Amino acid sequence: MKKNLKVDKRLKDAALELNLLDFLLLGNSIDKEMLSDPHFCSNYTAACSAFVTLEYSGVLTKNLDKFSLSDFGYALCDYIGLILMLFDGYGSLMSEQKKIALNRIKFPSKLMKGDSIAEASIDFGKDTVDPIISKIFKRYNIKGTICDLGCGIGARLSWLCHETGNSGLGIENNDKALHIARNKFKSNKSLSFEKGDICHLEGVWEDVAVVMQYFVFHDFVINKNCVSILNSCLDVFPNLKFFIYVDVLSSSDGDRSIMPGYDYVHGLLGISTPTYNDIIKLFNESNYFVIDEFSMPNMPNTFTWILVPKKLHHLWLASKNC
Repeated sequence: MKKNLKVDKRLKDAALELNLLDFLLLGNSIDKEMLSDPHFCSNYTAACSAFVTLEYSGVLTKNLDKFSLSDFGYALCDYIGLILMLFDGYGSLMSEQKKIALNRIKFPSKLMKGDSIAEASIDFGKDTVDPIISKIFKRYNIKGTICDLGCGIGARLSWLCHETGNSGLGIENNDKALHIARNKFKSNKSLSFEKGDICHLEGVWEDVAVVMQYFVFHDFVINKNCVSILNSCLDVFPNLKFFIYVDVLSSSDGDRSIMPGYDYVHGLLGISTPTYNDIIKLFNESNYFVIDEFSMPNMPNTFTWILVPKKLHHLWLASKNC
């Protein structure tokens, strides 16, 4: 059903400051006169064509030459992160699929837009991953600096620190995403961002109590190297109490559901994505114990695991039995 959004009248005067989708999501309508304003829309012809196509597909409705989001359009926007990830983050990769299939491109990973993928993953996890993460922090009363390994543009780390009252450390290897994070949160003294490769972590952060990692190991062939990467966190973060890991996995015999396009885009990258059993084997061979697992609602084959270092497992069991 259409969302019951209260529209501030001043938004009509501020329309030029909003992008088309945000303006529509606030309950407004857009006509061709607005689309012809270059400050509001940079490409009139493309926008008009898109609006006609979206009306035909039921995403928009048209009344007296004004376009508005339909009920289906509002519902579809709940998955905008996934859509942006496939078409923007992996768009260039998919556009070269024929050359990749013929082995004419040696390093297809260069075609990915890492910053776009990072931003999109945050968006499609707001109503699924984030509530679970918030629940975990409350259930286990987690306090101390939060490290987000592969933090992207830092939005999820910022939200989590604000939600829990903890400080945050973001580690990111993508220069563009790191630049965005540092600029966006430069006034927030409780957040810091460092350049780092999760495969080769350097330095020691004694204040970090919990490490967060989202959607990483599905890009790896699960082997002893992945175990080493996971274990290396215990050296870099010597006072680590919890490792919270989120990932989407390939389908298995027990569950054939899958995120749209997930296996395909990774196949173009030459990656055979791991299954649930592969990830559990990784955890079992590491220096961690799994103490809890959550299945993500509305996200097929996606899970959150809570790990504790084996050296602290007896203390965790003792506190649980108190």
